[in-house]
Amino acid sequence: MPKQDTYHLMLNGTTDYVERSFDFAEARDGIARLYFWVKVKSFQYGETVRLLVSTNGTDWTTLETWDNDDDDNAYRFHDIDLTPYTDSPQLWLAFEAGMTGPNSYFYVDDISVVRKLKGSVLATVRDDFESGDALGGYHWLGGW
Repeated sequence: MPKQDTYHLMLNGTTDYVERSFDFAEARDGIARLYFWVKVKSFQYGETVRLLVSTNGTDWTTLETWDNDDDDNAYRFHDIDLTPYTDSPQLWLAFEAGMTGPNSYFYVDDISVVRKLKGSVLATVRDDFESGDALGGYHWLGGW
């Protein structure tokens, strides 16, 4: 069940991978945060999901890793600082699964990137997954 409403992002397998980019060209003052909810269900020992970030879509840095120690089948809020990446005009985010069990699941809901724009305006890139398809959300450059 999603954290809110009807839909969420689900990964379930060894090769599940989603990535999405957004425009960061107008970000200013080094202020950027990533907010989202995650639920980890039935992970076995050695299974992981990684959150990755890239400034070019090719070279990736791991921001967060979830494993069976995070497996409590409850949504948990995450707040990640993207400030080190605000010099890039575009950012990519990806979730990469490494799960082998048939009943292992990883859910993401209500993901937002909040950044400060020129003139001290805050702008939000958001996907609450309620469109029910990979193209949903606001201000992303493409689908998941």
